[in-house]
Amino acid sequence: MSDNGSQNDVTLSNLIQSDTDEIHDDREYINENRLVVFIKLAKEGKRNFKGTFTDEEILDVFNIRRNKHLTKAGALIFSEYPQMYFPQLSIHAVKYPGYEVGEVGTNQERFLDNENITGSIPDMLEQAINFIKSNIRVETIIVDGKRTDKYEYPMTALREAILNALVHRDYSSLNERAPIKLDIFKDRIEITSPGEIYGNFNLDQLSSGIQVTRNDNIVNILEILKICENRYTGIPTIRKEMKNYGLPEPLFISRNNQFKVIFYNNNERSSKSIASSISNIRNSKRTDSELIEFCKIPRSRQEIKNFYNTKSNGIFSKKVLPLVKSGKLKFTNPEHPKSPKQKFVINNGN
Repeated sequence: MSDNGSQNDVTLSNLIQSDTDEIHDDREYINENRLVVFIKLAKEGKRNFKGTFTDEEILDVFNIRRNKHLTKAGALIFSEYPQMYFPQLSIHAVKYPGYEVGEVGTNQERFLDNENITGSIPDMLEQAINFIKSNIRVETIIVDGKRTDKYEYPMTALREAILNALVHRDYSSLNERAPIKLDIFKDRIEITSPGEIYGNFNLDQLSSGIQVTRNDNIVNILEILKICENRYTGIPTIRKEMKNYGLPEPLFISRNNQFKVIFYNNNERSSKSIASSISNIRNSKRTDSELIEFCKIPRSRQEIKNFYNTKSNGIFSKKVLPLVKSGKLKFTNPEHPKSPKQKFVINNGN
């Protein structure tokens, strides 16, 4: 594979020299064709590579391997089954019969289709697209005298969202046990990946083309393979495709250590679902100052839950009790903090 035909050519036997402490593999688990294509494209795309670096050195340069062993990035892209090392780095795809998890179909079924999608990043991308195509509506239309399929959602936008989830998810040990979730409901598709927006950036900055990448090695490799192109245009592309399709603008939500994209169809309940989602996002972002202001008069537990538009009691340990501990709020009945009649009020003495 090298330009001079030397013994530096990459073979699977000398690429992986495994021991029990390292990621290891052998010939049957490596996508050799993809590896050959990558090196060829790397030499074509980087003029200073050809004749300068051997094939093995190119793999080192792009952090596909280190010390003769595959890196996590290398395994996720070039291994036929990286889940042998990272079992949860997959896509859990479900087609639900209703509008929410837990609703059952006419035969009491909890889901209509269910698949744990595994394989390399390129393979999971294509499998996820196929799962969506088999679980959404499609009609045959005539365009310029040719029959073509028109799916319920723009596939370009969905492909972009799935690719973004695979490329930009948090692969650290903190989240490596969490799969990407692909959920299809009657009125929407939700794609949820572990990890919020990376760094000190917000959605508006990403939408305007701010360049921020959590997994540089993965992005660089996939760009050379022409799987991931036009870096930093993902969110604008998704919005444009949905608009051209005549569908509502998608929602992008970064919170609770997750990043979620929601695609709505033209189901009659979609507008209500969008309004509810936006309301939940706004309420979840209420600041401590807003809560303190709200508690200028004593507030019950139910009033505070209504303030956050939630039914969960978890809001007290997350939002209220830290303010009590810091002295900014206080109990109206401090001797019985768990009393059902307990209320919370601003501590003017603080």
